[in-house]
Amino acid sequence: MKIRTVVYLAALTGVVSGLIYRDLLASAFDSNPYPGSAQSVARGKLLYDQHCQICHGLGGKGDGPAAKGIDADMDDLSDLPAPPIFPDGVIVYRIANGRNAMPAWRETLSHHQMWDVLNYLRFLGKESVS
Repeated sequence: MKIRTVVYLAALTGVVSGLIYRDLLASAFDSNPYPGSAQSVARGKLLYDQHCQICHGLGGKGDGPAAKGIDADMDDLSDLPAPPIFPDGVIVYRIANGRNAMPAWRETLSHHQMWDVLNYLRFLGKESVS
């Protein structure tokens, strides 16, 4: 294979990857419009208990009753690295679009509700440290 062909294929792969992950990459720059208010955390807990706890467990450790039947490692949501390591927008993107065995919630939860769940997850992380 000629070097020109290799360079062309590498560039094409980079462009295609960029298009596929464009929304995910852009979400890293989304700032939390409801940063950690007590009301948002309370709403997020209610939503988490209703939609997430079954798989992720009471404390977010990935040990919910439905997790045993899922053939994938469950993320520990009580130990999410803080921004900039794991930006809030990326977590909301994952809630909206799902990943692996996790379903997409964008048709069930509003944008505001997803940020409330994020605020509850960030609260879980602080609570588990205490």
